[in-house]
Amino acid sequence: MWNIYANNQEAIAIVSTTKAISNAYVEFRNKERSGSNNPFTAFSAKLGDVVYVSDNQDLEIDQGDILFYKRKGFEHEKEARLVVKYDRVLPDEYWSFPLDINTFIERIIVSPRAPAWFVNLVKATARQFGVQDHIKIETSTLGGSPDWPSIRFKAEQTIAKYLEIMAKFDAINPIEQRYAKKETKKEI
Repeated sequence: MWNIYANNQEAIAIVSTTKAISNAYVEFRNKERSGSNNPFTAFSAKLGDVVYVSDNQDLEIDQGDILFYKRKGFEHEKEARLVVKYDRVLPDEYWSFPLDINTFIERIIVSPRAPAWFVNLVKATARQFGVQDHIKIETSTLGGSPDWPSIRFKAEQTIAKYLEIMAKFDAINPIEQRYAKKETKKEI
């Protein structure tokens, strides 16, 4: 997905869960609704996983749920959405939705191709904006080679099994007979 969503090697992914986002939203809502002149007091929200559907699939859904549907081709994203509905139109300055980043961010992953200076920049920026130490900032390991010793073991087993089968086959039908040209008799 790094190649799909990042134009270059300087990219990050923010990892969260629907539970963490829900907790951050509830915390925000409780704080904001306590203010009497606060423009956020009249709103509702829905949090849910995106449903991925085929292009030719008929849908019968509530109008408010349309934002939770995407085409099947995007299923690899495993996306969740928080949709906020205000009961009145708000001025432009209120379109941001401030959440405590330390409540809903679980990890920040840096592109596997990012240079060291970019990783350091991400860490410094996170500190500058108050990201706490419990949120791990790490470089993706997808750019390196996998460490799968069990694959090597299974491959060795497969080769051994193949050689065993071939040895049995050779005992019945020696290699010389399999590949020897068959002579045909010609009548004169």
